[in-house]
Amino acid sequence: MSSGAKKPFVRRWTEPAAQRSQKSPVEGVDMLQDGKTNNYVTVKQQLYDKLQADYGDIASFIETEERWYPEAPTMAGIAARYPDISVDNRDKLYVTKVLDHDRNIIKIDDTYSKMFGVIRQVLDAATRDKVERSPGYLQAKGDSDPCALWKIIARVVGMRVAAGDLSDARQTVKLLYQAERMGTSETLLTF
Repeated sequence: MSSGAKKPFVRRWTEPAAQRSQKSPVEGVDMLQDGKTNNYVTVKQQLYDKLQADYGDIASFIETEERWYPEAPTMAGIAARYPDISVDNRDKLYVTKVLDHDRNIIKIDDTYSKMFGVIRQVLDAATRDKVERSPGYLQAKGDSDPCALWKIIARVVGMRVAAGDLSDARQTVKLLYQAERMGTSETLLTF
């Protein structure tokens, strides 16, 4: 080549934008993806571990699918725990316990709102779009209810198969296997 000749332009291969792995803003938790790269089970465990470490036992809603709240105090419970105090002091103690319980519920609801935001952060764009179009999402968002959000995610992304229903599980796996096809624009490496 002479010094005046131009080098031919060589286009470098880049991964398509839809297949690029995004970095999760939540440390220790991967982005939740749907489709061929579905990582629901992995992200569920990572998210549970992260929320458990940051917020404690109220993160159990991921496993139980129910929000946890402490039991409300009762007069019978106070009378059993403090049998030697007078009725007036017991009434005052009951009022104090009820007020403390209400403050605790407000703190727990605030914590659940934070968890709702953390869960939304780990959804990739396509998964977030599917979840936001699902019935019940607007209600969950309005309530900042991470339990309802997680139920929607499980319905949209996760495979929910009853433990005792093996024929249903076999059919689901068979359909997923049959759906795996290499696209016309995919190479064997990307498939």
